[in-house]
Amino acid sequence: YFSDPTKNAFSLFAKANIDIHEKLSGYVYLKGRFVSYQTAVLTSDRDPIDVDANFDFFNPKVGFTYAINNDNNLYASFAVANREPNRNDFENGVSTPETLFDYEFGWRLKSENVKLNTNIYYMDYDIQLVVTGAIDDVGQPIRATSGSSYRLGVEIDAEITLTDQLYL
Repeated sequence: YFSDPTKNAFSLFAKANIDIHEKLSGYVYLKGRFVSYQTAVLTSDRDPIDVDANFDFFNPKVGFTYAINNDNNLYASFAVANREPNRNDFENGVSTPETLFDYEFGWRLKSENVKLNTNIYYMDYDIQLVVTGAIDDVGQPIRATSGSSYRLGVEIDAEITLTDQLYL
């Protein structure tokens, strides 16, 4: 087993926060990620793998926050994320990157004694790299592309500060 892989990654990032109105603000994040991966190796079954792959990703995120009052705000965001296959994926014949479109909407409460964040999210995958449940001959999990899939859910986190003046 001999291998001399080369992986180079380069990223560019820009961020802007914008006050649109007294109660409305927004942000834009722009990220470019450029990855090259090259290797020529034999698997443990002595099968050759010759990889020369380049991935150019654009991962933007845009969001808005609306201040209802000093204690409450609403927010919404949209983001794109991409991820390249790893070496094990290439060994198992997967060379397609993963692409995710993330939509979120939430409400934040921040008072003297309570911090509450609620969030509804929808994660829409164009292609998703998923663990199949199988393992390869050296015990590594095998991933495959699922095609189109999604995740939909709610996240809630809360922090309550108890003081000697707060009785439950």
